[in-house]
Amino acid sequence: MAKVFNKANKSIRKEAVFKRLSENRYAKFQYEILETIEAGIELLGTEVKSIRNGNVNLRDGYCSFRDGEILLLNVHISPHKNVG
Repeated sequence: MAKVFNKANKSIRKEAVFKRLSENRYAKFQYEILETIEAGIELLGTEVKSIRNGNVNLRDGYCSFRDGEILLLNVHISPHKNVG
């Protein structure tokens, strides 16, 4: 019975680990960050593959609060080349 419990814990730990795909290090250098908010983003289509390949530019990106939502602006995600 202990083996089943250990296997269940290992599978839970694997699911809970998230990989950071991109980070805006320039903002941390240029500005004093007083508060951070970690949020999810809904991506559709090929931009998911493009971000996983590292084809995203956050250098000029920023967030804007409008109508209770946070909008990510001025972020460039390059198109994925192997579409079709």
